[in-house]
Order: sequence, then structure tokens, then C-alpha cells
Amino acid sequence: MNEPWPIEPVPDNALLFMRIHKNHIQDGRPVPGVFQNHGEGDDAGMSTDWNKYSTPQETLDRKIATSPTWQGGIIELVAGEVRKIPQQSVVHAPLSENRAHTNVKGPKKGKDATEVRYLFMRNWRWAIEFKG
Repeated sequence: MNEPWPIEPVPDNALLFMRIHKNHIQDGRPVPGVFQNHGEGDDAGMSTDWNKYSTPQETLDRKIATSPTWQGGIIELVAGEVRKIPQQSVVHAPLSENRAHTNVKGPKKGKDATEVRYLFMRNWRWAIEFKG
């Protein structure tokens, strides 16, 4: 068994890469609902990859390796801009198979979801645009 990767602080200028499935892209943009947490308890968060340990293409390739028919694009977010969104934090959460894995933690549902998702929608850009 591999030793876990060390958890490191993610600087504000870091880029976070996130997969967007083609079904969650409308008019060339991700739909606001893609900005949501996955997982349970302490592991819950919005899954991204930190550019210190991944490129957009590597983020895409990891998904295709486990789901060969998957289609979509990769967006990027700036960690410091994400931290400006109310109650959101960026936490390095490496997995044995993915040192780049980083969670964006904080509520993305409920009464504040509209504002939070609106602010995410103002802070992304394509790293690999889906041209489906």
C-alpha cells in the first residue's frame, strides 16, 4: 500500500481544474448546478485538481481512463477567487492515485446556493473546452 501524499497549503494563485460532463454544458457554459459537493462528512467537497500536480489534460485523462466514453470539458478556477466566495475554502485532499486532488469545501445547497453558484459562475474559464 502506498503512503498517502502529504497535505499541503494551496496558494491563492493556484489553479484548480474541474471536469464538466457534456450534459452539464449549455450554450458553451457549465450550468450553475455543477458547482456542488460530493462525498460524505469530512470528505465532502467539490472535487478539483491542483495545477501544482496536474494539467488540464491529465485531469481529463484520469476520467477517461476510468470511463472511456466520458465526454466533457475542463474548467479552471483560481484558488484565491474561490476563497472570496462566502464560506468556501480550498483544501488539498490527495488520493493515493491522484496527488493533485483538492476539495472546495463549503455549502453549495440550501438558502445561500443561488449566490454561491452565481459567484462560481463569475470565476471560471475553460481550460479544455468541450466542442460536442
